[in-house]
Order: sequence, then C-alpha cells, then structure tokens
Amino acid sequence: MKSVLTSISHFFSLVPNALRPYRWPILISATILSVFMAMGLSRFAMDVTMDSWFQEDDPVLQSLDEFRSQFGSDDGLYIVYEAKDGDVFSDQSLRLIDQLTERLENWQDLDPQTITSMGLTQEQIDHLSHIKRVQSLTNIRIQQNTGDSLSSPRLVQQLSMSEAEREALKAQAMAQNNLPLFLFSKDFRFGAIMVTTDFGAVPVVDDLQASSDDLLLVDDLDSFADDFTAELDLTAEVTEVKFQDMDSSLYLGFMEPIVGLYSTPEMQGQFNFYPIGGAAMVDLAWDTMIMAAVLSI
Repeated sequence: MKSVLTSISHFFSLVPNALRPYRWPILISATILSVFMAMGLSRFAMDVTMDSWFQEDDPVLQSLDEFRSQFGSDDGLYIVYEAKDGDVFSDQSLRLIDQLTERLENWQDLDPQTITSMGLTQEQIDHLSHIKRVQSLTNIRIQQNTGDSLSSPRLVQQLSMSEAEREALKAQAMAQNNLPLFLFSKDFRFGAIMVTTDFGAVPVVDDLQASSDDLLLVDDLDSFADDFTAELDLTAEVTEVKFQDMDSSLYLGFMEPIVGLYSTPEMQGQFNFYPIGGAAMVDLAWDTMIMAAVLSI
C-alpha cells in the first residue's frame, strides 16, 4: 500500500514539469471552461420539493395530488418566534404579532411608504400572493358554550390588558386542546404563526378550463325554472386535477418579503424569529451556497 501511494505521489510530482511546455493552451482552455461553466450558473436550479423524490407515476405522488385537490397545499411556512421579554402574551408581543399577522393577511393593502421602509419593493411584496391563510394568537378563534349558544370569538380580543386579564387569557388559551404547542409553548416563551400557501397546489390552466366546461351553463340554470327534476349521470367521470410543477425559485421570492416583514428594528427588538418549512429550508440552503461561493474566491 505504501509503495502505491509513493508511486502516485511521484507521478503527480512529475506532472507540472511535463505540462510546462503546454502551459498557455492549458490556461486558455481552463479560462474558457470556467467562463462556460459560469454562464451555466444562470440555469442552475435546486429542487427540494417533496415531488422531486418520486416518479410522476408513483402512487405516493398520486395520493399527494389527490390530497391537494381536496384540501389544498401541504407546503406551508411555520414562523416560530421567541419573545425576548419571555412572554408572547405581553402587550408588546401581542401588538407586534397582530401587526405582522395583519400585514401577512392583507399584504395588498401595504402602502408604498411602508414597503420602502422595510427595504422591499412592490414586486417583492407581490410574491406574498401565495399566502392563503394566516393563523396566529391574535386572529385565532376558539369555541365557547354559553348556555344554549355556541360562539366562536377570537382568543385575543384586546391587545392591552391588566396582569389579571393576561393570566386569565393564558388560562383560557391553555384550556384549548389545539393551541398549546401549536401557537405557543407551555412556558409562553415561544409563539408561532402558521402561514398556509398554495405551493404545489396550483392547478394547470387546461385542467381549470376542463373543469369549468363541466359546470352548468346559464341556459341550463334557466331550464330549472320550469323543471326541478334532477338526474344522476352514472357515466360521468371526475376530472383528475393536475398541478403545475413546483419551482424552488418561488420559495426564494416568497421568503424575501417574509423576512423583510419581520426584520424591522421594532420586530427584531422584541423577537427572535425561526422560520420552518420548505421555503425556509431553500432560503437557508441558498444563503449557505452564496457564503460558500464568496469564501472560495
């Protein structure tokens, strides 16, 4: 084994002198190859979606598409935040989370001045169109039984409260089976915002058109005015919905405004944020690759 390693070492020691007469062709070729490979970086794509692990005809992927057709995307963003004052139910924490929730829900209403102050552009904000639902402590609803009535009020009905009211609110939140360890930790130090998206669940346009063609036309509706007899078509087929291929670059565009929204000085002064999910993972991987590329220069 030692002799083999010695032979290999001896071979590589001879290579520089052997290539010296051809140094200029080698340098030119290496430069051209480097430029060619650099041009290919614009076509670089990283696919870390769940779909990329399966063949198109895989039963697992087919079941996943069926799930998406009924319930929507399973690819959301879970934003965990740590309250620096140790209490996600404090007045300051609730006020800022309510502000962040409002901006995520109604991103279309953000004025240009606010967008600019966060270091974002309108084009970046438009990527938030993938958001379908936002759940946080300040907009989540709970069920209450009052006598014979069932109501669904918001858990947090006021952002500023006395200490006694805050303790009562915490007790009420802990009494909900679905909220502890979902929107807040049991020591109230950590909270979370659940962002539901349409990633991986955007139907192909042709399928939408085919589905719409199966709907009742206006003339069909008019015919019901005289005859309400309904017939069951046993030969009807359910149209299989196909979804657009997920491009991981959408994650990067989505995370830019998300990070911008919670990176304001006021937010950073009150919280530490830890985004979790496919979009956050791709964003982290991309940042790591950029840092590695810079360090390698």
